[in-house]
Parts: sequence; structure tokens; C-alpha cells
Amino acid sequence: MRFLAGKPLETFDAYYADDVVMSENRKDKRVGKAANREYEEKFVGNVQEFHGAQVGRTIVDGDHAVVEWTFDLTFKGGNRVTM
Repeated sequence: MRFLAGKPLETFDAYYADDVVMSENRKDKRVGKAANREYEEKFVGNVQEFHGAQVGRTIVDGDHAVVEWTFDLTFKGGNRVTM
């Protein structure tokens, strides 16, 4: 999987629909592929090192999908976090 190989933007470009709607814990709803890619670019741009990720629970219901992720990464500035 591209994402787990540390290529989240490649994954985004390949698999997300033009009319995608995304949010983080039901906050900051973003509509459209362009707006969501911009958000992802900012996130990835703040990462110094990607150590790994794990997929938790998933729900797929028609056109809706929810994926629970756990990330292990170090942000620029040296703060390593699991989120």
C-alpha cells in the first residue's frame, strides 16, 4: 500500500474522488479533491520523518468510508508523536 510505504499524496491522487468530503473527528469538513489535497500537502509538509502507520477499524457503506488510522511520525522541530 502506497500510504504505508510513506507516500500519502500518491495514495490520495490515485484513490480519492474529485468530490471527496473529509474531516478529522467530524471537525473542519473539507469538500472537493483540491481542498483536501491542499490540507494533506500542509500536513505532509510538517512531517520530518514518517515512521509508520496502522489501519484500525474501517467502515464502508455505499459511497461512505471511515478509516481509523494510527500514525507514528516526527514533526519538523523534533516532536515524535503517535496519533
